[in-house]
Amino acid sequence: MNTKNNRKFQETDAHICATFLDLLETHDFDNISISLLCQKAGITRATFYSHFGDMNHFFDAVAQRLFLELRDEDCANFRKMDSQGELHHASILSLFEHILKYRSFYQVYITRVSQLPFLSVVATFEHADGIHQYAVRHGITSARQANYCAIFYYTGLTAMIRMWLEDGCPETPEEMYQLMLFQAKANKNIF
Repeated sequence: MNTKNNRKFQETDAHICATFLDLLETHDFDNISISLLCQKAGITRATFYSHFGDMNHFFDAVAQRLFLELRDEDCANFRKMDSQGELHHASILSLFEHILKYRSFYQVYITRVSQLPFLSVVATFEHADGIHQYAVRHGITSARQANYCAIFYYTGLTAMIRMWLEDGCPETPEEMYQLMLFQAKANKNIF
């Protein structure tokens, strides 16, 4: 039986999502119909509907798949790094590289949502403790104040990413990381 826990079902899910991401490279989102997606994926409409209720559900499933990939990349960086500086660089660089890799998807995504919630998801990753430790080193001792610090950080980073995507990602991931560092230092001097 082909159920959601079945390996074949999961492989088909992944194949449909990968086909969609490929189509976004050459088609506007509004021009990608379920029929076109099914044709390119080599599946029937019935197969699509057995996996996803409709195009909105499907789009959310693709987003969830990418967020989980980002989380896994971030957790892998966390396990590899020893110093917080390296961790910060690796984590943020990985974020920018992930967004650039799936730029076509995220450019559509930012038009469909008011914020980029994957950065909220990032806040729950293992390195969120690093932000809290950073806050403590700078005199913020309560968990609530540290949460404000994290929200401020992620909100600014979200705005930078939105601008980067809207402009077509002209900077490299490393340049975006350097811009983020510059903004953090500039804001420290302003306040």
